[in-house]
Amino acid sequence: MRTRQPRKSRHGHALWLAIAALMYLIAPTAAKAANYTLCVGLDTSLENVNVGEDYLIDADGPYVGRYLKAAVFRNNVLIVGATYLNSAGCLTFSNANLGPFTMNVVSEMRVPRTDNAAQTNTAKIQDNTGVLAGWSFQHTFVSGGTTSKTFYAAASWATNLTVVTRQSLERLSNGLSSKATLYITPAHNPRKYAIAHELGHAVVAHWFATNPWPQNASEVYDFNGGGVGCTWGGAGAHALHSMEYAAAGVIEGFPQFYATYAFNNETQTEASFYYYKDGTGVTDVNMETGPVGGSTAFMTTDCSGVKTGKGNELDWARQFWDYRTNAGTKPSNNAILSQMFTAYNNPNVWFTAENEPNNGDFDNSVNRLTSSIGSYDAANQTAFATRWGSTDDTNGINYPDP
Repeated sequence: MRTRQPRKSRHGHALWLAIAALMYLIAPTAAKAANYTLCVGLDTSLENVNVGEDYLIDADGPYVGRYLKAAVFRNNVLIVGATYLNSAGCLTFSNANLGPFTMNVVSEMRVPRTDNAAQTNTAKIQDNTGVLAGWSFQHTFVSGGTTSKTFYAAASWATNLTVVTRQSLERLSNGLSSKATLYITPAHNPRKYAIAHELGHAVVAHWFATNPWPQNASEVYDFNGGGVGCTWGGAGAHALHSMEYAAAGVIEGFPQFYATYAFNNETQTEASFYYYKDGTGVTDVNMETGPVGGSTAFMTTDCSGVKTGKGNELDWARQFWDYRTNAGTKPSNNAILSQMFTAYNNPNVWFTAENEPNNGDFDNSVNRLTSSIGSYDAANQTAFATRWGSTDDTNGINYPDP
């Protein structure tokens, strides 16, 4: 005998469907993720801000913190791991919450190389114990409000060094790799030209396979002569106006050119530079016309004594500027660095001062660079030797030791 199954109620089935629908409506759903953008600006306290401001045009900033290293947290949980801000000084991420978001930033940058943007240089701004500077910011967004926020770091030694270092590397960082350690004294931290000058030394050091100083570096600045107005007895062994061996003119003149190039547009006829050593008597300089109140070829007209084998960093800086920027076919930054590399990379043949034990009384800095430019011309079908020679007398650097 078959047992009859109870009949299902249509009403009960409908009831369960209604209950299920209601449960679906009241079940918690995940908040929709939104894209948020956090940016950083850097205030500065730079000196000489009204000189050579083709690129840094505001006295104190803020300047966008592009390429700085940053990370983002929410309630101490990492959301965005260590990364580098974009060219606008920002990073964008997606999150389902409004915050609070904490953005930690350190004074480390990854700056694209000027000769190959696909490669970068890493710069780390550290204190005298080797610790990076850091800033921490926090923000909670409002529902329905803006989805971007810019934080500002107050002016400090770290923001000064960060802004100038980035600016300098963005203008001329051809061929750089690995790292260099630069020591900037507290007095120079706000001096943009002094900071850029030291970076100019780093550029040369990276290009050279060995130490960029010549074999007898200790003697490079020993001369410091030329009479009143051409000697220097203050901080350091040299100054912009002091007459030294020609090697000193090259070694210090290129970084002065580099500092000028960092802030001035090379397509303009004016090129402003401010010298940062107080009390030298030569501070305001136009790389096109010479120092205010001074002479175009400073050593030639202002210094006394025998000038054979001697040089002046102001004159050499102006020579590099004219060579790079004057009308006509201009050498690239890479070409100039390549020519210097060929001329001076071997310290065993780059003699620079008097009483050289292997070569007598000899400074061949002028001859070596002239020869190197000629070799570059022969290899690349250029005429840069003629270009160099068209201004070497005007700028007063043509005093080779035969």
